[in-house]
Amino acid sequence: MSYDLLDGTSSSFELLEQLLVDSNSKVVRVTTVMVLGKLAEMIKEDEEKNVEAFQRIIPAMANVLEQCIQENDEENTSHVFQVFDTLLILDVPLLSNSLPHLIQYFLHIAINQEVDTSIRVMDLNTLASTVIYKRREVKRLKIVPLVVENLIPMAAQEQWDDFDTDDDSPAQSAYRVLNGLSTDISPQQVFTAVMPFVGSYMRNPDPYQRKCAMMTLSVIMEGCVDYMRPNLDEILTVICHGLQDSEIAVSRAACIALSVLTENFPRNVTNHHRILFPPVLNLMKDTDSNVAKSACLTIDNMLDELGETVAEYLPILMERLVTLLDHAPQRIVDIVLTTLGKTVQAAGKSFQRYFDPIWPRLRHFLTLKDDTGFMRFYCSAADTLRSVIGAIGLDMFRPYSEDLLHLTLEQAHSQCSSIRESSYLLLGVAARVLGEEFTPYLPTAVTALLACCRLEEGESYQVSEDAMKFSSNYDTESEEPTALNFNFILAIEKQLAVETLGKLFKYLPSQFMPYLEESVNDLRRLSRHVIDDVRKAAVTVLFLFIQSCNAMSNTKPWEPGSRTHQLHANVELQRLIMITMPDILSCWKYEDNKTIVIQICRELSDTLDQTGPCVVVNDLEEITRLLADVFEKKSACMDAYDDDEDEDDDEYTDGSNEDEFESLLIGTAAHLVSRLARSIGSDFFHYFDRFLPLISEYCEVESTRFERSKAIRCLGECIVGTGSVSTTHTEGLLSLFLHACGDESPSIRGDGAYGLGVLATYVQVDISQQASGSHAEADWALGAVARLILAHPRSVPLDSVLPAFIHALPIKMKYTENEVVFDCIIKLIHSNHPVIFTQLPQLVHIFSKVLLDEQQLSPTIRAQLLELIRALNAQVPELHLTSSELAPFVH
Repeated sequence: MSYDLLDGTSSSFELLEQLLVDSNSKVVRVTTVMVLGKLAEMIKEDEEKNVEAFQRIIPAMANVLEQCIQENDEENTSHVFQVFDTLLILDVPLLSNSLPHLIQYFLHIAINQEVDTSIRVMDLNTLASTVIYKRREVKRLKIVPLVVENLIPMAAQEQWDDFDTDDDSPAQSAYRVLNGLSTDISPQQVFTAVMPFVGSYMRNPDPYQRKCAMMTLSVIMEGCVDYMRPNLDEILTVICHGLQDSEIAVSRAACIALSVLTENFPRNVTNHHRILFPPVLNLMKDTDSNVAKSACLTIDNMLDELGETVAEYLPILMERLVTLLDHAPQRIVDIVLTTLGKTVQAAGKSFQRYFDPIWPRLRHFLTLKDDTGFMRFYCSAADTLRSVIGAIGLDMFRPYSEDLLHLTLEQAHSQCSSIRESSYLLLGVAARVLGEEFTPYLPTAVTALLACCRLEEGESYQVSEDAMKFSSNYDTESEEPTALNFNFILAIEKQLAVETLGKLFKYLPSQFMPYLEESVNDLRRLSRHVIDDVRKAAVTVLFLFIQSCNAMSNTKPWEPGSRTHQLHANVELQRLIMITMPDILSCWKYEDNKTIVIQICRELSDTLDQTGPCVVVNDLEEITRLLADVFEKKSACMDAYDDDEDEDDDEYTDGSNEDEFESLLIGTAAHLVSRLARSIGSDFFHYFDRFLPLISEYCEVESTRFERSKAIRCLGECIVGTGSVSTTHTEGLLSLFLHACGDESPSIRGDGAYGLGVLATYVQVDISQQASGSHAEADWALGAVARLILAHPRSVPLDSVLPAFIHALPIKMKYTENEVVFDCIIKLIHSNHPVIFTQLPQLVHIFSKVLLDEQQLSPTIRAQLLELIRALNAQVPELHLTSSELAPFVH
């Protein structure tokens, strides 16, 4: 029937329009609006007649809304607003012709204090939806100043002080609109329109205007960060005045503004801590718990940057926190505990003298139950205790460890998933601090963690009510089979359980050995888990098991080579590698998430550095194939979504993030190749033949700076790892390194210089003869290397670079480069760099060549070089300069 109404004829819409103006029944009018809302959802954008007919009827629908508001009919007003909310969400432009009139009408209702408050809130919420869903149209209308000029004065008239109420007020809804304007429409217009109000209102005797100024600043900051930066000092001054305001509503609003400002400009704000921190500390002792809450949130954001400087505020800050722990209402205890935890992290060892009064209070909240028996503050208290234990150290923690660990292990079997998660995290920290003293608790801890790992998704672990609500939001009719009966909260818990198992083995390797096999088996299974974070945790901890097992094996240092691995890998380690690596590589092969493949490459690189070749020799062919797939962009994670991309999703996907992850993956894979070369040594040589053309492609300018740097560095390190360079590769590598030496990026020039150095060290032919056809390019490269040494000497491996650098001298064509080249050499000699002195015999010949041709050096450099030669003759007589080719220049 609905499709019959949408037949494109005028009669259908004429009938509906007549019903909209039915003078006998408001019910008919409102019901007609609701029917139109349902019909609107069926209209398609290409149905031009239906779109035009619907657009013509919008004013009549707006009239129905106006009538309901005039009669103060809250129920029917809500129905009509819901229809307009629906129309705003639709992509079909049904409202486009009427949008300017509707926005002006919404503003008129918003500022009319004679209209019922609940209706004004509905109106402002619809205006906020307009800003979000019709941002292009709103931007075109250029009405931002109009909206700002209406809403700020209206918000200032609202005398409300409870910031935490669940019930919206017109002022809160107005701030939501302003936030939307700044983030979605035009931050520049919003900032320009808002700042005059802020300045004017802060000078006004009305405290609600001053509070409005602070609140307005806080809600527009998110979108206006770039426009606030040049005015930061002015804004900080305004906020500081607000913090010191005698009216508590103003100082609290200023506290909120400062908290948001600190999120966006942490370092800038913290630089003014001596001005800002004392008034915020003062607000913590206010009798209004809302004020204390805001002060805690502000301090949280400042502590991240304040670091150990917090020590000068620690006495008064701890006094305030202890008072709040004793007297604050329960609704802000979580926030107070979080602030305490951040304070401990920032203070470090300075916190130790405050531990005694803090411990009984934390234990109280760790065990406090509400009327239903739920331990409401356990998670916050446990999170804070993690920071406390790390700060106080073993000696102070030891007397309290037994009590705390019994509590923690008991709650590791709680019916609430979040409590179990906090318990796992606390166990990991306790194991780190206690070390072997944690051994008595290890069996119970491992049992709880493995029980979580083994829990099937369909099973019930008595997860919390919140978790069940979360899971129920997912459609069990999903076409994706892996989504059936899946509990995402349980997946998070499994991730934390897996990570904690890794920590227990790391900190108690010998004591953990009885549990290693069953833990490995569970992690191998979880490496195929449907949730990315669980898979990532599983493979990461499998690598950690290998590293920890290697560390405790007390084997002699490994040597490069594919046939030396059995000499330095004990039986237990070899068995662990044989069991785990197939699952890890299977995960890599089929993985569709780039971040997990990146993590596998990183972990394998780190493991190679520790264990040597034993971790890869049995799977070298598979590993090199998987790496080649990455460089050729054939890896499963690089084309997983190519076939099912939807243009409609473009607005919600960030292509730039995917590009960054791809670039990071390529760079990480290149680093793994270099680690393989280092561990396999000369046996890696024939694999290098395969990788060289693939990696060389990422040395080109079309690649990102990160990719170029990693590719150039990889090739240089592969030469070092294999210990030689094939003559067939020499010319190509030389060209790549020379080109990199002229890159605009200092880091890439450094990588190129490193490559030249190792090439000169390991090549089997004279590379200076290889570059004869590209003298100009070689000269530019020498100049680039010299500039890099002068600007960033620590970033250049001079031991390997200087011999190659000097071997390639003198400059052949571009004599202007001699200026920087000899400036570099002279300064290195004056600094007594040991490597440059080993090259003095070669430099004597180079000095002679450039001095004999007066065109090669500027008068300034020539004079400096002559002065250096005379100094060397006096200080290094073994050079025998008076009988050398430099004899004419000695005197």
